[in-house]
Amino acid sequence: MKGLRWHDFLLMGICVVILIGVTVFFVMNYAKIPEVIPTNFDFQGNVTGTGGKGNAVFLLVMAWFLPIIMISTSFFPNLWNIPTVKPQNYGTAIIITRKMMEVISVLMALFLGYLLLSMCGLIPMISAVFVIFSVLLAAIIIVPMIFLLRLK
Repeated sequence: MKGLRWHDFLLMGICVVILIGVTVFFVMNYAKIPEVIPTNFDFQGNVTGTGGKGNAVFLLVMAWFLPIIMISTSFFPNLWNIPTVKPQNYGTAIIITRKMMEVISVLMALFLGYLLLSMCGLIPMISAVFVIFSVLLAAIIIVPMIFLLRLK
């Protein structure tokens, strides 16, 4: 775990706590979920497709799988596709990339948890939330990329 610092573990911990909270809330309220749930939405938040409860379980599995895969890559930075940077800037590029992936993991856990619980009718669905998540995700990707490109 060379190179990981306390704030790396803090972000990983926040992601896991979010996922545990969503899972516990989902399991505790599983009986309240209707047999048919909305699965597709348009830009205004209107339902355009439906599916069974199994779709919700699949989304819960994905909500765990995707962030865990991204977090686990933090332990193997040699697998990342880091742009060519000056040798003295390589460590900084690793730190920037690691932070980006950890923050994306937290945002992904929040978004998938929100999507899951709102699809099941356990919390209200607010269409503005999707726009906010999209803007945050774009910023979390674009800003570190700008810094990485400046390291060349």
